[in-house]
Amino acid sequence: MGSDRVQTGARVVGFEQDEHQVTVSIADGARETARVLIGADGIHSQIRAQLHGDRAPRYSGYTCWRGVTEPLPEPPSTMSESWGSGRRFGIVPIGGRCVYWFATLNAPSGGRDNLATLHADLQRIFEAFHKPVAELIESTPSHQILRNG
Repeated sequence: MGSDRVQTGARVVGFEQDEHQVTVSIADGARETARVLIGADGIHSQIRAQLHGDRAPRYSGYTCWRGVTEPLPEPPSTMSESWGSGRRFGIVPIGGRCVYWFATLNAPSGGRDNLATLHADLQRIFEAFHKPVAELIESTPSHQILRNG
């Protein structure tokens, strides 16, 4: 790999590292060598497992909801992240008049949502936030809002 190349979509099944480089083993049998390996394959990452073994991830103390709105008549045109007491709300326009948003709340682990009340629950948690937070929450179908600790 060249020093300016990023390879995506390869399922890494292991790696070896020395003081100068890292060599990854890819599921199709290929091996690639580079100076840096970024494991961006989620919480059940093969890279994470090799580094940390069977140890469960440590809960960070907050839960996060994420969603993508239906097309909006007038979507925000800039990214932002707003902070409140124990909570944050981020806004990222992604094109097609849609917006990716995320919301965090300091909370105990293991929380669950009720899809029937999810919009109202999120509206209550973020009611003190600015426009268009309420509109972004409301314009995202409940079944498409993800929650992860």
